[in-house]
Amino acid sequence: GDGGEGRERGLEGGVLSSLPPANSAQCLSLVEQDGQRTMRTYLGASLHMGAADFPEEEALAGARLLHVEGYTLYRPELAKAAMKAAKARGALVSLDLASFEVVRNCRAQLLDLLESGVVDLLFANEDEAEELMGSSGEDHRRRSRDDKPAACVAKNLSNSAAAVDDAAPAGAEEERREGDEAEVRRMKTTGEEETRGAEDTAFTREDAERAMQWMLRYCQVATVSMGKRGCMARDARGNRGVAPGIIVPVVDTTGAGDSFTAVNPK
Repeated sequence: GDGGEGRERGLEGGVLSSLPPANSAQCLSLVEQDGQRTMRTYLGASLHMGAADFPEEEALAGARLLHVEGYTLYRPELAKAAMKAAKARGALVSLDLASFEVVRNCRAQLLDLLESGVVDLLFANEDEAEELMGSSGEDHRRRSRDDKPAACVAKNLSNSAAAVDDAAPAGAEEERREGDEAEVRRMKTTGEEETRGAEDTAFTREDAERAMQWMLRYCQVATVSMGKRGCMARDARGNRGVAPGIIVPVVDTTGAGDSFTAVNPK
């Protein structure tokens, strides 16, 4: 809460706030044998922050993109203030939905932000996308996890900044359809086709496509990741990217989503 430990570790004081007696936010990451993880988050002092606490000059000086984590939706006035400040300076704004629980608990705040037009790039994993589309009830497949592989960066997607200003080219839908069919054929021949087994309720690429179509009502670039099955992305111009996951030994997926979103906008 007082920022003392951060200063001891060399963090710049300009982006630290002292809010005693609240404790600093903490997160417990529980890693399973298969490398997947469940996070239990304590937001602590961050829940006391408001719009006036955003350090605009320190945070946005020279910035071309502001990335906002979904947990900020618990302080919607802070999130909106930061996003509007970034837009006013000509920066892009990206938002990662963080967790299906965040989407569920903060749906009204999320819709308010999206409808205000301040989000340019929107990221979701399959659980978050499913929740975003309005699924109800507790899905037995669902786990609070960070399953976005850093290696799974969508290909053939135009520069995000350019996507903001241009309209979709004629014939883009037909080109996307042909490209999708070719990608599916390639993935079948290389053994990368998604394995659904006996579970017919698995989140599919068609589900991801519907989610991205919904997301693009409010943003310029939408990305849905599907763990080891890869990721998909679309932009407002009609460009579309599909990338299979790269099979690697999985030890711990903590931080994989952060790596994914850090690389993707480039």
